[in-house]
Amino acid sequence: MTQRFYILILIAFVFLFSNCSAQEQIKENRRSEKELAEFSLILENLSNDFDYRVRRGVACNPNSSVEILKKLSNDDYEDVRAYVAFNPNCTIELLEKLSEDENANVRSYVGLNANSPVELLSKLSNDANAYVRRYVAFNENCPSEILAKLTLDNIDYVQKNAIQNANCPIELLKKFAKDENYEIRRCVAENINCPINLLEELAQDEDEITCTNAISNPNFPVELLEKFAKDKDEFIRSSVAINANCPVNILEKLSKDTDETVRENVAYNESCPPNILEKLSKDEDYIRKYVAANPICPADILEKLSKDKVVLENVITNPNCPPKILEKFSKETENEETEDVQMRCLVASNINCSIEILNKLSKDTNRRVREEVAFNSLCQAKKIKMLY
Repeated sequence: MTQRFYILILIAFVFLFSNCSAQEQIKENRRSEKELAEFSLILENLSNDFDYRVRRGVACNPNSSVEILKKLSNDDYEDVRAYVAFNPNCTIELLEKLSEDENANVRSYVGLNANSPVELLSKLSNDANAYVRRYVAFNENCPSEILAKLTLDNIDYVQKNAIQNANCPIELLKKFAKDENYEIRRCVAENINCPINLLEELAQDEDEITCTNAISNPNFPVELLEKFAKDKDEFIRSSVAINANCPVNILEKLSKDTDETVRENVAYNESCPPNILEKLSKDEDYIRKYVAANPICPADILEKLSKDKVVLENVITNPNCPPKILEKFSKETENEETEDVQMRCLVASNINCSIEILNKLSKDTNRRVREEVAFNSLCQAKKIKMLY
């Protein structure tokens, strides 16, 4: 039971953390220059908030100006400085300064920042703190030479993250695909640049999680997805269902699968067409939740689902959520009832929430709501959350 649950979590991790989808990045850029300028002013005000958790959100937000980041890089709270270090707008000068921070968490986020120069990554890859080295291994722009060294690290999670990195040398992936340690083979199967021939081998591995990682990998051969879609093991079929390149005809078949987990993964797959999402929006509770969470779910389906209390939270955070729904749940700003606060938090986290609503919520008396306004950036928030 425990291993099966772990398989599901790992499939979701691969799917979510492999990248911030193109769909989401397009949605994130919907705001006009004027709206972004207005949002920048909101963030500037929130950067002076008395609660460090709100300032931390501003520090992470890619819409924060360099001036705001400079100020927050001197914040007394390590979490704030760490999130500055992770911000894509963080300058090389600031990254260099923060790489010398006495706090390992701050140095870790410098190592994670895709804009950190090779010289900094090289230095941090030798840091005495294993978490710093781990985040360097996570870095999407980490050079293969540094990753090759980190695959030999004596701390297992540093080694694993280096093997999972898309820039890990292919020759090393071939070597580690035959490793006696099944956890190492799992990491190879997760690598989005893992060669097709290796994925085919790993899909037959004696370790089930290695198999599911290989099958859910976007590089996995489409012709083999058809075969595994008929597998008797529901977790194998679930891996097919979550694969980003799964053909529509296979998704159609799997949307009728008797296993709930398989249908959940179909519902969350961003390649799933509207007609299948429409059908699944009338399925069991958990399937409807995944439909409502799918960032490509059409607004008309979300509007229908907004009347469903079971899935309402997912509807509100969906980038395609109709504006009138966001407006409705952003009201009663002074109400401190737990449910109302939660709804305002969800509205504030929506990347397409209007500037008018964000401005109003940025003055909310509840810290959690202001924090969500400060964090309002889907890709950044997703990356941060997946690290914990």
